[in-house]
Amino acid sequence: MKACLTWCVVAGLFAFANVVAAGVMLILGQIVNAVSPGAMSTLVWPWFLAGGAGVLAAILFLRGAMAEARPRRRFYTRS
Repeated sequence: MKACLTWCVVAGLFAFANVVAAGVMLILGQIVNAVSPGAMSTLVWPWFLAGGAGVLAAILFLRGAMAEARPRRRFYTRS
């Protein structure tokens, strides 16, 4: 049961990381199209930058999610 739950959590994190990356790429792609409407056929580098930013956002999302999932140590003090 624990292995199945772990698999579901990892699959969910993977899906959410893809959603985060796609959202960043979509927003940056719309900005590129608004700034330079002809960029889709002539310029390539803005699309590489948008893709790289999406990958970076997904990595940061996964790092943050794993950091929050880490068990925390509790320190008790004597009274």
